[in-house]
Amino acid sequence: MIEKIRQEPAWDFNLRELASHSGVSERNLYYLMKRETGMTPYRFYQRNRLIRVRRRLVDCQCKVPHISWYAADEGFSHLGRFAALYREHFGELPSETVQWRRNLQHRKPVSAPAPALD
Repeated sequence: MIEKIRQEPAWDFNLRELASHSGVSERNLYYLMKRETGMTPYRFYQRNRLIRVRRRLVDCQCKVPHISWYAADEGFSHLGRFAALYREHFGELPSETVQWRRNLQHRKPVSAPAPALD
């Protein structure tokens, strides 16, 4: 079930389908996921979607990543809620991730200090 969530990003969450795929009841699936991951099945699914958005933001080679496009691609339709979830999971807003990435790209290489003359 964990691999299904990770390997099928286009899959829309369906607890009944996930339980059937796993061969357990929905209730058992809920408790097994909670025990193994510390999260409910939906929370785990949601976290994986957030991770995919974050990867796209960090890996983006464009000047200005389109946060809203990436969020929508992963099924987040309410951007305010998306930003709150993102902050809850990563400790920063998506725009802060973009700014962090931008700062790394524009950082000038630090030259080695000159040897001391005695």
